[in-house]
Amino acid sequence: MDMEHKEIDALKNEIKKELKLIYEANMKVSGWDIPERDDKEMSKLVLKTMQNALDELKKEI
Repeated sequence: MDMEHKEIDALKNEIKKELKLIYEANMKVSGWDIPERDDKEMSKLVLKTMQNALDELKKEI
């Protein structure tokens, strides 16, 4: 296994934790803005937006 793969294996859990924090923060803020929101629908929208941002970042890099 090359060094890049070893390093990313070490970072996997940290990256997952950071993504979850971003997701949770956005769900929290949307709850303030839309108290009567549909949590399942909002979750789908937040995750879709995060995925779109990742896709754009892939294109940039």
